[in-house]
Amino acid sequence: MAKLKKKCDERLERWFEEAMERIKKATGARTQVQLAEVLDVRQSSISDAKRRCSVPSDWFLKLYRSHGLNPNWLSDGHDPIYLNANKGQVSEENLLREAPASYGRTHAKGRIVSVSSTAGDPASPDTWQPLMTEDLSIPETFYRPNLSGCAV
Repeated sequence: MAKLKKKCDERLERWFEEAMERIKKATGARTQVQLAEVLDVRQSSISDAKRRCSVPSDWFLKLYRSHGLNPNWLSDGHDPIYLNANKGQVSEENLLREAPASYGRTHAKGRIVSVSSTAGDPASPDTWQPLMTEDLSIPETFYRPNLSGCAV
């Protein structure tokens, strides 16, 4: 008899997706392959976790040990982001991280920048004021102190 697959409910699936997004954001991983490299697991382990809607506890421990990340922040978004200041903690505004680079290349550093709407903040009709819409990870070499990221 075929084994029935357990399907995640909406709440659990939403929690899993949010936790995985925080993990990707903090590590610079964009794909399951990159995330598997960061966590030192097989890519199929990422797929298995997604199917189960469950983040293995040893991933939280690995991320704490390697990046100083707070397991509570990874799991539920509760600050602080970092618990271990000895792991090279950087302020949240200037979050630098090692992003996996393509095969055979050294890891590239990235930076999170805020992206704002080109329409600006409607509360300031007289002068253009940025209306932040999202964060974007860019290579460190592209960053400039006065960089202004806009989306249409």
